[in-house]
Amino acid sequence: MNNNQFVITGVIVSGEVGFSSLCLELDVVSQGETAVEAREMRLEAVTLYLETAIESNLPTIRPMPADEDPRTISPQSVVDVFPINVNVGIRVIPDASHAPLHHSPIWSDQRRTSEIALKLTFSRHLNTAY
Repeated sequence: MNNNQFVITGVIVSGEVGFSSLCLELDVVSQGETAVEAREMRLEAVTLYLETAIESNLPTIRPMPADEDPRTISPQSVVDVFPINVNVGIRVIPDASHAPLHHSPIWSDQRRTSEIALKLTFSRHLNTAY
């Protein structure tokens, strides 16, 4: 594993209405009417959380308190537990105002931006009966 890659834990829990999908290491939760929808919504929530954390220089790992972990407090409601592989890539494009003095045309149309590309891939599910 390289420095741009880490693994976090996904958990899908059935509720009274629909499903919740959690990321235990980030304390991120999302919901959906189905387990699949909850998982997809969690993917978006995790991506937004990590983008914001990295851009704002905040901690990326923010574990859920152990006394709130559904695997411990209500294991009967856990539908699925699986690893999420996260690959993080950052690309910075220089601003034209920081161009060399000769003002190369290469720099003339560029604006100062930074892009954070997060690729979250789901490993094989340990339990797919939902």
